[in-house]
Amino acid sequence: MLFDTESPRMWGWVDLVDAVIIYSNVRHVEHVFAGGKFLKRDFRLLEKEYEGLKWKFLKSAKKVQEIWKDRS
Repeated sequence: MLFDTESPRMWGWVDLVDAVIIYSNVRHVEHVFAGGKFLKRDFRLLEKEYEGLKWKFLKSAKKVQEIWKDRS
């Protein structure tokens, strides 16, 4: 992932990792390259089937949350 650190929320931080963790959001992600292809480029999602992607994400998030809950 490549983050845009020019946002005013990111200014003045000595440690940009802290700034990214505390203040960034999805709109600050410029590029995402995974599995040999760009998923986001120049701040734009390249996924054409957004609804399908949304449901895959929600299913995955639920699974991760259930695993995490069982570990607590």
